[in-house]
Amino acid sequence: MNENRKGSMPIADTNPPRILVLGSTGRTGGAVATQIEADHHDVVVVRAARDQATVDQWRDQGLAAARLDLDDARTFPAALDGIDRLFVMTGYTVAMTTRPR
Repeated sequence: MNENRKGSMPIADTNPPRILVLGSTGRTGGAVATQIEADHHDVVVVRAARDQATVDQWRDQGLAAARLDLDDARTFPAALDGIDRLFVMTGYTVAMTTRPR
């Protein structure tokens, strides 16, 4: 394992590094995943989605994908297995997406 700073958590030595991108079904997360893949061929982008059908579709396209539901902690271990880095942009909850605007 590599240590990035004294007293901080070490980053796993996965070769190539794996980046989990939350929100990959949305505009921002999808754009982040696509841009990282286009610019950085030395990493694996793992797209995250709560919907298993979406995960399966991405995998059928040859993309790395993981099922992750932030409202279900049971999905965390499998989704985070082998992940070195994480992209997450917060600012709203899933419940906010169903409220009238």
